[in-house]
Amino acid sequence: MVKYFGKIPPLRLHRIRIAYAELSGFLPSEVGVENWKKLWFRGGYPNAFLQDNNELRKDWFENYINTYVQRDLPLLGMPSEPGVTIRLLYMLAHLSGKILNMSTLSRSMGLSVNTIKKYLYFLENAGIIRLLQPWFANSAKRLVKNPKLYFRDNGILHFLLGITGEQDLLKHPSCGASFEGFIIEKTLSNPTLDLQGYFYSEHSGGEIDLILVRGIEVVCTIEIKLGGSNNLSKVSKVLHQSFSAASRILVSGETNKNMQLAHNMEIMTVAHYFSNALEGTSKNSTF
Repeated sequence: MVKYFGKIPPLRLHRIRIAYAELSGFLPSEVGVENWKKLWFRGGYPNAFLQDNNELRKDWFENYINTYVQRDLPLLGMPSEPGVTIRLLYMLAHLSGKILNMSTLSRSMGLSVNTIKKYLYFLENAGIIRLLQPWFANSAKRLVKNPKLYFRDNGILHFLLGITGEQDLLKHPSCGASFEGFIIEKTLSNPTLDLQGYFYSEHSGGEIDLILVRGIEVVCTIEIKLGGSNNLSKVSKVLHQSFSAASRILVSGETNKNMQLAHNMEIMTVAHYFSNALEGTSKNSTF
């Protein structure tokens, strides 16, 4: 037995401050911006991105989603049955990049609108989906007020769509929406970006894919095109010019060089956008 002689030192309680940080999947800066196509197709989960075998990657996503739906989401309080959640995820995959209509989705699922909203709330907070909200400018025009749906990870999206190869992706009807969601997600997930993201859409058909806002100031308007012509429609040109943004960017998945368009919009390659325009620590940061 050890005896202690003397005064017992007082117990000191220290307050510990805890902060929570959201960790996304791999960012383009972490895997090399030149590897953006691989990141787009495989997604940002390390096990999926580093797996070269398409079948093994497919098996990993299947196991991951089943585990997440059957174990993790119920622990977070997701009230639906795993089978219902799986069916909802497959349905949402086909709605990726589209303006969300809660009533249509609730009828398709055979659930009430409030129940659908509750399920989407859990999926959004679990980091599975992103509901991109519309930007309301001071305008007398009739604007779309429903959010746009995107999957946070393209690898999960492609698995749910049954896309197992890069060539399958390029031929898929959802290819353009997938690319749009990829650019938006990697933009908004960038830890150096201190801006909020929105989209802008009018009932007449005019739309801006991504608007970056600081407070109430529109900093940048971004158009996203995978392929085809890099020329914007007349409606799109007018829309972009109607915002007094510091910069207007067209991110093109097909072009191999940067150029300036006549209507004060810069066309950027994906690699240039990720390495120069997006990186807040870059000397050439557009934002």
